Amino acid sequence: MDVKTSKELERMLRETTRLSFPIFADADKKREQLYIIKRGSDERILSMLDPDEADRLRAGMADLWEAAERSACGEFDTLPERLRINSFYLQEVMHRYIESIISSLSE
Repeated sequence: MDVKTSKELERMLRETTRLSFPIFADADKKREQLYIIKRGSDERILSMLDPDEADRLRAGMADLWEAAERSACGEFDTLPERLRINSFYLQEVMHRYIESIISSLSE
């Protein structure tokens, strides 16, 4: 991974602290928004990689996402389901996901 890509990924990681859901969105709308944000991040990350790196990462992205979701869910287990998906959850899951992508690319 080159320096430019590394810096852009670090910037994306910092941006996760400013993510939020629309104020009056219900759980379904929040879940939909989460996947829209994830897809946008995936596209952004894959576009900055060379084709071989992108293919290698693409093969493991589903596993990285599942691990990030499991980990973030553990932080919010004490909340009822309807309150679990909140802006803090969004920030946490996206932070963990991008962090795991950075680790994967650094291997």
